[in-house]
Amino acid sequence: MKNITCKLVKYVIACYLLLVILNMTACREKINHGFNLSFENVDSSGYPSGWRFSMPSTGYLVKRDTQIFQDKNASISIEHLYGSNGGGACTYEVSVPLSGTDIELTGYVKTKDVQGGFAGLWMRIEDSDQKILSFSNMRDSAIVGTKDWRRYTIKMTLDSKADKIYFGGLLVGSGKIWIDNLHLTVDGHNIESLPLRKQKNADLDKSFIRSSGVSHIILDAPRIRNLTNLGMIWGFLKYYHSRVASGNVNWDAELFRILPKILPCKSVDEANVVLEKWLNTLGEPTLSPNPDTVGSNHIRMDANYGFLFSPNNLSAHLIDKLKRWRDHHLVIEDHYYLSIASGVGNPIFRHEFSPSGDLYPDEGYRLLALFRYWNIVNYFYPYRYNIEGNWNEMLTEFIPKVLNAGDKVEYAKVCLELICKINDGHAVLTGNSSLDSAMGHFTAPFEANFIGNELVVTKLLGGDSINNSKLNVGDLIKSIDGRGVSTLIKQYIRLTPGANLQNRMFKLASNPGWILRSGSQSMNLIVLRKNKEVHTTVRRIPLITYYSNYWIYSKDEQNKRGYYLINSNIGYIYPAALKDKDIGTIKEMFKFTKGMIIDLRCYPRTFMPYEYGKWLKQISSPFAIFSKAWLTRPGVFIYGNTARNGLVDTSYTNGKVDFISTYRGKLIVLVNELTISQAEFTTMALQSIPGTIVLGSQTAGSDGDVSRIVLPGDINTMISGLGVYYPDSSETQCVGVKINQIVKPTIVGISEKRDELLERAVKFF
Repeated sequence: MKNITCKLVKYVIACYLLLVILNMTACREKINHGFNLSFENVDSSGYPSGWRFSMPSTGYLVKRDTQIFQDKNASISIEHLYGSNGGGACTYEVSVPLSGTDIELTGYVKTKDVQGGFAGLWMRIEDSDQKILSFSNMRDSAIVGTKDWRRYTIKMTLDSKADKIYFGGLLVGSGKIWIDNLHLTVDGHNIESLPLRKQKNADLDKSFIRSSGVSHIILDAPRIRNLTNLGMIWGFLKYYHSRVASGNVNWDAELFRILPKILPCKSVDEANVVLEKWLNTLGEPTLSPNPDTVGSNHIRMDANYGFLFSPNNLSAHLIDKLKRWRDHHLVIEDHYYLSIASGVGNPIFRHEFSPSGDLYPDEGYRLLALFRYWNIVNYFYPYRYNIEGNWNEMLTEFIPKVLNAGDKVEYAKVCLELICKINDGHAVLTGNSSLDSAMGHFTAPFEANFIGNELVVTKLLGGDSINNSKLNVGDLIKSIDGRGVSTLIKQYIRLTPGANLQNRMFKLASNPGWILRSGSQSMNLIVLRKNKEVHTTVRRIPLITYYSNYWIYSKDEQNKRGYYLINSNIGYIYPAALKDKDIGTIKEMFKFTKGMIIDLRCYPRTFMPYEYGKWLKQISSPFAIFSKAWLTRPGVFIYGNTARNGLVDTSYTNGKVDFISTYRGKLIVLVNELTISQAEFTTMALQSIPGTIVLGSQTAGSDGDVSRIVLPGDINTMISGLGVYYPDSSETQCVGVKINQIVKPTIVGISEKRDELLERAVKFF
């Protein structure tokens, strides 16, 4: 009996253990996310499932290699083909696990002839607003030369705000690498066995991560009109339909699904039928039962909906449906494509996918780039009313331009031309290697600026005595490499962003601008010197050398003193060289001066409006008001907060003030085209101090915290995301700050190397 009982107990325990094992296996099967970290699984195109690659247009070939591998049957190789810039990479994306603190990426890397850069693994962790929380690319422990398979590791800490993890392999410079047998663990547990944060349907739909599948678009007037309507409806639904805004639908993918149905339509009526069926499949959004309204006195700028509600365009039934969705705001908890910067209020454009490394996207993705940018500007640019021309017409104008762009350079130029149309100094195009190559990697060995209509040498750079002997400060440049300056202006001003002509001309004449750059190191000049024409040839310098040693926002500012005394009784402050802690020393040094000059012909290194405002102004008062996007009705901008500075707010003291010692001297502020954004905001704050005098010339006219935009084809740009105005609602965008006395440099003053604006300021004391 005892023996039978023991056997029975053992049998029960065995069965129990078997059930536990089966249950664990079932759970593991359920949790397994199907990661493809050894590149064994391929999609219908033959690419490793879930992986994104840099495209050959970047100069690097990334592919699945079944001949050389470390584990199982395949690896990923990255090979340099041509060019000297950038890098090639492969990318995998996963959601952050529900719990865990320490994350580790391991993998095997093999290299061949890696030179002029480095190779390695990389990992990046972002929050839900796509802010980078952690990043490593093994640059400090770079793999170079030729090395056989070896295991490498990257370790990071998972921030509580982490939302997405990106990782893969990277090659910068020449040579070739292979990566294989990757493992991602959290607190020692393989990520495939961990429950991840729930992904939206938009994240899970990866149907078009390599290609839109749309090509060979034939354009005529009806198709351009149909594509214009599609772009406007697509953008409207992105921000006004709850299924789209909540991330229940991958809206980029939906564009690529509807395009093949719209393109064959030969008339607007035919396209309208397709569009209405499309909207029906999308279903009704979740809307508030009551119309969404706001008092007209709170509105700074009303919404624009393009041609959606124009007569004789869309069908009446389609318009009625869109009007209903427009007039009742969305009911969603979290907007998938949009959030608001905490404590600031400018929009953050989230989950905007761009094919990794493809500098010349296919026709569908080029249309996506245009539609995305046009709609972001249309619904979230606070200065839409200052745009050059009719923004609605821009979509129609640029559809053939983006589709007919014959290569990656022409495509980047079309994007830049569109970006320039919004008249925003923040709207620059950054980091596009094809555009940089087209502009050239060499620049002039001098600085220049337009004085009136003349391009004038303002500074000689470097220690090259032979180069320097060929030019004089004050020389008027008439021709560069056989082309007249006026011809160069006409060609490149449309590709130079800025909020006003003065700021654009300054950028055009700058060393990173179009006029002084070239792919050739030799520079042939015709200059006018003392009314005599001089022909000379100088050597350009590498642009990277200019950035490293001469750029006005780097070495010059770092080496310049942030504050000192002029003539023992005038204080001078140069905010680009200030530190936060300097204010205590400045107060003591300037205590008995007649006044001070704050030189804002730079970008401040420290934020001055409030801390310096307390020192310089006794009674608190407003100096700026803001407008911000009304998120329940995208496209509408309403008045937001008011910015105030000063020591004492009398509204809290019953009008009584205990006069604490504030600065009593005269205040002069210097400005010019270098005064942009925070510098303009600082000027406005200082102008609220009674008696302040602003001297100089028109500022950049671009204020408000920036919002970043990512477009297919490695197009990275920004817009001013908040509207900034004087307390009386007068404009700063395009116009610049208010100036009491206009003072501009002269050719004579430049030739004599004088700072005429500073000289004029000193005369006030």
